[in-house]
Amino acid sequence: MAEKMNQLDLFFRRKKYPYSELHDPGICWSQIALAVTSRKGRIIRVLFDWEWDLRCLLGWLKVNKINLLEQECPLENINGEHSIAALIFHFYDSDEEYDDDLIDKIFNYRAAHGIRFALSGTDVPNIYLGKNNGRHEVSFFDGVISWSYEIDMKDFFNKIESNQQLSEIPIEE
Repeated sequence: MAEKMNQLDLFFRRKKYPYSELHDPGICWSQIALAVTSRKGRIIRVLFDWEWDLRCLLGWLKVNKINLLEQECPLENINGEHSIAALIFHFYDSDEEYDDDLIDKIFNYRAAHGIRFALSGTDVPNIYLGKNNGRHEVSFFDGVISWSYEIDMKDFFNKIESNQQLSEIPIEE
């Protein structure tokens, strides 16, 4: 099964900062794309293709690495029938009243697993990375459109950590 698992790949190209006022001289303005690819490198789905400060995404990945690799969604997923994105969508779409502890737990989970939180200030969709019933996935669900891919998250982090260009970018945690 492992050889059929999809990859998660980060593509980036440094670009000139497009605005007249530069508030942070360390900015790493880039064209950033995240894609699910096959083991042979065929792009299956582009999750986003955005211009933004690459340090934001890299910092978020660094801070949340352990959560992304090990933490399961705190919402019950009987028989693994739902993706992470579907579980979270249904939680917020529900009329059920939840206690504050669970609401906080889900928000913190979203902050550590939702790509939207990595690129704060953008309009990236609610795409989630994480562990679901022992397998890593990337998923999206908005009530109409739904997709989920099993991915090799460990390989994703190995590629990022071994990329010389990325290792030279100063990031804050």
